Amino acid sequence: MLDLLTELMDPEHESVGSVLLRRSADAIVIGLSHFALALRSLIVTVSRVQDENPSHNYSASFLLCCVVVVLSGCACSPGIGMLTDSGTSDHHIVIRLHEQKAYLYRGAMVVGISPVSTGREGHNTTPGTYHILEKDLNHRSSLYGAYMMGGKVLKSGVDRKKDPMPPGAEFVGAPMPYYLQIAPAYGLHEGYLPGYPASHGCIRMPGSWARRFYYATQEGSLLIIK
Repeated sequence: MLDLLTELMDPEHESVGSVLLRRSADAIVIGLSHFALALRSLIVTVSRVQDENPSHNYSASFLLCCVVVVLSGCACSPGIGMLTDSGTSDHHIVIRLHEQKAYLYRGAMVVGISPVSTGREGHNTTPGTYHILEKDLNHRSSLYGAYMMGGKVLKSGVDRKKDPMPPGAEFVGAPMPYYLQIAPAYGLHEGYLPGYPASHGCIRMPGSWARRFYYATQEGSLLIIK
């Protein structure tokens, strides 16, 4: 519910139905891609084992390969990847703007890849070398959100720099869960991904991946944008 509110409070949000439909499609695509990669690896591994040792027991090879594929595939699965890639040491993040993807590395090995939405025109995400300055699990924006009064939303999609606050109202910042701050008012967090750069400069990620990147890094971890 929290991540849905994040999307609906965005100035360019979709309808609730569109959000749910898109998320379901994303989940199916991610699941199929993981299955395809695992199946390909399994076929290649079994074929190599059989070529090297034709007399080897096929059933045993197949079962062994299943275990290897599942364990190696976990590294790129946001839900269970931390079982095989635990801790925060030697992790860093690379954001590739032209791909709109974020790569999580452990040393030189990629252990996670996530789609992202970076800054739109006029709010471009600046390339460079950064370090995580602060982690905030339940961060809220200090600039963007909604004006509320008595528990009711008076105006959503608010930009505090441009939109005056009605008398008696209060500002409620848009939720930005799993926030990794890399500069004042800029960071990586869970948010709405329309399929193109759409943020005010931050790096948005799907919830499952934002959680994965959040718990895989620590304050001081390297983050490169290029």
